[in-house]
Amino acid sequence: MKSFKHHIKESLVLMNLIDKHDDPFSFLAAAMDAIANGTLKLKTRGLANARELIAAWNKSKKRKIKLKEAVYYIAEARTIYVKGWIKSGKFVTKTTHFTHYHILQVVSDPSKFGLNKNKILKLLEAEAKSMDAPDPKAYAKEEYDKLYSGTRDNDEYIEKYLAKKGYCKFVIDRTHASIEGWDEKTCRAAAKVLDDEYLPFEMKGFKLFEVNPYRPLRPKYITSKYEWYEWLDGKKAAGKRTKIGSTMAQFREETLKEKAIVCGDCFKWANDWNIDHHSKTAKHKVVHGLVTGGPSSKTFPHAWIEDKGKVYDTNVGNKGIDLKRFYKTLNARDTVKYTPTEATRLWFKKGHNGPWDKSFDKWPTTK
Repeated sequence: MKSFKHHIKESLVLMNLIDKHDDPFSFLAAAMDAIANGTLKLKTRGLANARELIAAWNKSKKRKIKLKEAVYYIAEARTIYVKGWIKSGKFVTKTTHFTHYHILQVVSDPSKFGLNKNKILKLLEAEAKSMDAPDPKAYAKEEYDKLYSGTRDNDEYIEKYLAKKGYCKFVIDRTHASIEGWDEKTCRAAAKVLDDEYLPFEMKGFKLFEVNPYRPLRPKYITSKYEWYEWLDGKKAAGKRTKIGSTMAQFREETLKEKAIVCGDCFKWANDWNIDHHSKTAKHKVVHGLVTGGPSSKTFPHAWIEDKGKVYDTNVGNKGIDLKRFYKTLNARDTVKYTPTEATRLWFKKGHNGPWDKSFDKWPTTK
């Protein structure tokens, strides 16, 4: 009878994964993803899985990984982190792989989205023409190669096209989730699929579900189980709203807007950005600090990304803003900065998106 070690060595899928990855943690993530979707079939023997996976890796690669690090990574990675696409009440794609971007899922398997390579190139040409690019065909080919290789992590033109066709993209972890679609009705239908699969507001520690429709461009931030199920059912507050009720509702809305501007989903956004841009050559910093802003000019903890003299956060998105201007405008201070790897490991260790440093404990946040 063959040993478990022999089964590991003889697994063609596993060896292909080892050959494909240079980073051991990237390999572990891909291996767990393959186990989850059934393409890699291993015996479940607790730590034996970790030991044999790492033994196979260390035998084949110069860059070694310690057993303790691998076991810790695998154990913590069982925390829910899934992203993908939904349409017509069904998952189109979903993955737990950090760098398998939404747009990469589209170009990797375009038939699931009613597309093929030629159609994608045509969309990219149309995008180029909308920007008055001098050579739309050359632009389209270059951008397609970037999307397919994963060096470019999104394409708003194609994603908006898919949203019009009824596709919604989603991300969910154990504390936050977001969904983006053409309108609120489409987002709600997709959210019901996520609720059936993951029951987000039944998970301990889950705090925020963000709904981002294109039309109208009016994001919704759901922070309680009651709000969640009322929204899923398409219900509004029962009965006629009193003057006091209207005042309280307005107060809650303004408070939520203020948190969203400065403190709400910024930590998740920064963490997602870090995950999506994590590579062995990445030089950006994940930054947690205090800023002063929002409707009441209050001071809050905030999270952002610093990369090559620019700042990226929930307010400016991927357009970025000059680093010095950001610090001056929001009076950013008391910062704690993390490398991409440090931030990822703290996310796993702490079980939330931040802030992680004790200096922020006295400040209210929506981790």
